[in-house]
Amino acid sequence: MNRILLLEDHERLARLICKGLAMAGIVADVFSRIDHAMAALQQVPYQALVIDRGVPDGDGLSLLQHLRAAGNAIPCLVLTARTELHDRVEGLDAGADDYLAKPFAMEELVARVRALLRRPVETRTLEPQCGDLTLRPADSLICCGDKCEILAQAEMQIMLLLVHRYKESVRHSALEAAGWGLSEAVTPNALDVTLHRIRRKLLAIGSQQWIVNRRGIGYALQDRKKLNSISFKTLLAFFVSMILSISLIVFVLDAVYFFKNSIFSETDVNDFAKNFSQEILYNKEGIPERMGLELEYPWLFEV
Repeated sequence: MNRILLLEDHERLARLICKGLAMAGIVADVFSRIDHAMAALQQVPYQALVIDRGVPDGDGLSLLQHLRAAGNAIPCLVLTARTELHDRVEGLDAGADDYLAKPFAMEELVARVRALLRRPVETRTLEPQCGDLTLRPADSLICCGDKCEILAQAEMQIMLLLVHRYKESVRHSALEAAGWGLSEAVTPNALDVTLHRIRRKLLAIGSQQWIVNRRGIGYALQDRKKLNSISFKTLLAFFVSMILSISLIVFVLDAVYFFKNSIFSETDVNDFAKNFSQEILYNKEGIPERMGLELEYPWLFEV
């Protein structure tokens, strides 16, 4: 399924729009304020926008103008009760791709949103491809060659984000926002379980693409062959570093042992000389007297 952002402060109307879009296979995340919508856009790669002009914190066009100034070409439909000619012109000049006045028929709104999703925006398509993978959101399918597996709604949204950010690290929070939106409560292990299911489906269709966990950074979609090559090089570098570390440790221990023995030998000699000088008494002529030491040190008493 495709995911869009809906900026609408009328709760009942927002629910009706979400229901109509869901029947067409389009998921909508609803926001009633411009600042909340802007925060969501920084985390989730929405395929299109549907915005109301009259929201509590300003004119919805200010959000669109900010996006266009930043170079964001996401398709946008302005949905508003302002029906005057100058209002429509102002909306289109601000960067809107379409303009629909209230009241409207739900069938027309859904058709206009589908038309926006068909428009090419940068590298995004309705059926994005990545390596040997093809995503078909309209059919909830992930395919590799002629083999396909069905993806749940959250699984498809996560894969769309990973394909769009191919080889890039995507944070845990961004994947959760893509899979379940920002307003839905998510259990702590929901993302891990979902990624496990996606990996099983990647194996089932024989794809060479794989979801890797970059600890402390996030997740990324990579080619399995290149991943194995990188893993081998990393493993080889690890073993080489281990061998060098062990060799260095052995060298240091040998050096410490040698140095320690050298110190003890010198200490023993010093202690011997000190004790010897204290135990031998000399007579008036300066000749050492016998104190029973001749048995140990006979050479001292040789005439």
